[in-house]
Amino acid sequence: MNRKERRSRGAQARAAPPGSTVPELRKMMRRATGFHRNGRIEQAVAAYQAILAREPRHADALQFMGVAKMQSGYGDEAIALLERAVGIDPRNSQAHYNLGLAMRTEGKESKALAAFRRAIAVEPHNFEAHNAIAGILLADPDQLETVEAHISRALENNPKYVPARNNLALLLKARGRPEEAASEARVAVAQAPGHTPALITLGALLLEMGETEEAEQILRDAVALAPEDASAHTNLGAALINRGAKEEAEAEFERALELDPDNCESLNDLALIREIQERLDEAVALLQRALAVKPDDAALHMNLGRIFMAGGRAQPAITHYEQAIALDANYTEAYVYLGQAVHFLGRIDEAMRYGEAAVRLDPSSAKGHLNLGSALQVCGRIEEAISHFRKAITLDGRLTGAYVNYAYARRVVEGDSHSDTLLAALAQQDWNDDERADLHYAAGKVESDRGSHETAFTHWAQGARLRRKAIKYAIADSRKIFASYQAIFDSLLLERRLRQPAAGPTPIFIVGMPRSGTTLAEQILASHPQVAGLGELPHINDIAHGFSDWSEAGGTFPSALAWLDESHWARAAKLYMERLDRNEGEPYISDKMPGNFQYLGFISLLFPNARIVHCRRSALDTCVSCFTTDFSKGQEWSFDLSDIGAYYGLYLDLMAHWRRVLPLPIYDIQYESVVADLPGEARRLLDFCGLDWHPDCLEFHRSTRPVFTASNAQVRQPLYASSVGRWRRYEDQLQPLIDKLPPAAIA
Repeated sequence: MNRKERRSRGAQARAAPPGSTVPELRKMMRRATGFHRNGRIEQAVAAYQAILAREPRHADALQFMGVAKMQSGYGDEAIALLERAVGIDPRNSQAHYNLGLAMRTEGKESKALAAFRRAIAVEPHNFEAHNAIAGILLADPDQLETVEAHISRALENNPKYVPARNNLALLLKARGRPEEAASEARVAVAQAPGHTPALITLGALLLEMGETEEAEQILRDAVALAPEDASAHTNLGAALINRGAKEEAEAEFERALELDPDNCESLNDLALIREIQERLDEAVALLQRALAVKPDDAALHMNLGRIFMAGGRAQPAITHYEQAIALDANYTEAYVYLGQAVHFLGRIDEAMRYGEAAVRLDPSSAKGHLNLGSALQVCGRIEEAISHFRKAITLDGRLTGAYVNYAYARRVVEGDSHSDTLLAALAQQDWNDDERADLHYAAGKVESDRGSHETAFTHWAQGARLRRKAIKYAIADSRKIFASYQAIFDSLLLERRLRQPAAGPTPIFIVGMPRSGTTLAEQILASHPQVAGLGELPHINDIAHGFSDWSEAGGTFPSALAWLDESHWARAAKLYMERLDRNEGEPYISDKMPGNFQYLGFISLLFPNARIVHCRRSALDTCVSCFTTDFSKGQEWSFDLSDIGAYYGLYLDLMAHWRRVLPLPIYDIQYESVVADLPGEARRLLDFCGLDWHPDCLEFHRSTRPVFTASNAQVRQPLYASSVGRWRRYEDQLQPLIDKLPPAAIA
């Protein structure tokens, strides 16, 4: 050996990590790694500790002990050991790679990425590190080219490295190429049939492509191979949801969350099951947990908004929809749901704006066209609305709401192609009950317009039967509630009413059975320049049952009112006025929630200056109109003719009670009389409300104010008499209703 060779050998010896060339320590390392390879982690750790007792700077012992700690769930200890290892031997690419794995396990993505990059700087052929970088960057849509480069390097250095093949499948999926992605995932599974991540990727891709049966089987294989893998359970749950096996899916999501409480996919999917189960508070809690982990996830915000909206909580829903859009300005679906929420609150200008944004971002969004059409319909822009409903039907023949809105937007004529499409759609067998009910109600309207009244009624009856099947309602419950109102609201309680009117406009409450002419009465009044017509406000119901907003009292409505006094009524009245959404200046407002007939006693306590307008119509016409209307919420009694007849009797009894005890006058306006003599009835109505005559009240159909009720198409037309006596078209089918109606109501 010459001098140059000896110098080189010496340099290598000096560069070798401490202890790595000591024969006894090398023997101890072989024994320790043998334990490790065989899964005997505790013995391996003890063996590494023995080596480190002899040589505390033994880099390999530090590295492998760090790996063992990571595998045992001691992330912080693992990181500390691996950082010591790379500090001693910075040229060890694998140690940098393992440090990156430990960092990633602890959620330190940026530090993990730095460690993986150091690994390939030391050894450019480290295919594991290249693939690990790709795995992190896959979450960033702007980094897909970099991802592709790292996957390519990994597969160049090891064409059979299955994790890289799996990441290639995920990359292709992210680029919107699911078929190619599935092909790569199949290669990965063929190379390593027991590689769970590849099975999960393939199953998820097949599910996305509609190959649901194969997807479910592959994901079951993944769960069998890796029962402790939360992702396997999550994806199997998704496949089961797709098949409609909600109970099995629920169990999979719950198991995934036992294994990984922060698994956002399972938190989200389980929340959607809770929504179906109507366990909305639990659904909200699950999504809030997910957002605590991923606060910048737009889809989670959007879903939480939907859950809030399902519970009628529009304002928090709007907050989360807006957050979703702030995170993703091109999130069409969030604009769709935001439009629905503001529409619900009567903010039609905003609803129209968000509908326009949705169809601008995605002209193929059927729901966007449906929302925009609905907003236009409310504003009386019927032709424009119909155009969007037709577009929605063309884009998505399964969007049943588009058929319903189209059918009810105006009178349908023979030969209307979209109506024919609706009737043909009913012949399909794969509708769920809710969708089929939508179609039956729409088909009833179409057949009625075409003069096929018996067929129309059959459709309405089938739709009502499906709606009734989905709810829990008993007329006995309404009977009990109405009896409690009569018991509590007696003359003694009403004597304690508020004497001084609350600051604000004079309220006109338009009440009665639904479909009794309340929309017509409000349209007449709202055409007067001194009246702001505010439509069907939920405020009286909300305040009546929301004691904590205006009272310290416990209990429930109405029994708890017995202990309250004038100071409480003043607070409740002030709260009502604060919730009004109107232009300042009009001295009167109208609130035409028909069901407020139940709350006239409460209204009398709060508003000594209120005007009560009670809309009456033929009992049979009213009840038939209720039965043939698919109410969007509430009115559970309206889906069965016997229930409708019994409920109508309860309504008459309660109104008779109010006439006996109420300190406020009640003005009855009869629909048939308005049809026969609009000028005379309009004048009498204005006189009762304390309003001077104004000719615009006879031109109510020209008003551009939004109308949100089922009558919005009718009140855009001059008054007509065709709805008077409408019940006679269906007389043969009405016996269950007639049997339950009070005889005096149909005399």
